[in-house]
Amino acid sequence: MANLTPEQARVLLSKAIDDLKRARERLAQNPSNSSRPPSTRAPWEQVEAQERESEEALATAEQTAEDGKPQADAVPEQKVPTPSPEGQAAKKPAAHAGRRQGAPGHSRTLRYFDESDDR
Repeated sequence: MANLTPEQARVLLSKAIDDLKRARERLAQNPSNSSRPPSTRAPWEQVEAQERESEEALATAEQTAEDGKPQADAVPEQKVPTPSPEGQAAKKPAAHAGRRQGAPGHSRTLRYFDESDDR
């Protein structure tokens, strides 16, 4: 490092800074700001994320109320679908495990040896 010219030292330092920035960005990624699925979130992070989301929703609702817009538009209601009796009857029964009836199968042939056979 002592044999570097000032220009080479600057180039090396800028590369190190870029690497550090990329590493910090990777560490800061989570399912809410990257393409990772929510199921990859650790259990203790799930509770924190839910609390943050509810706090953000409240803050958005308060800010919307201050702006003069109706507060009902700020936080949409979550509708839970109720299963209908017709939908229950229309579902197919669960399929059995394994291959379908009539499908070609592959298996090993077993050969039993007698004590008199030479191995």
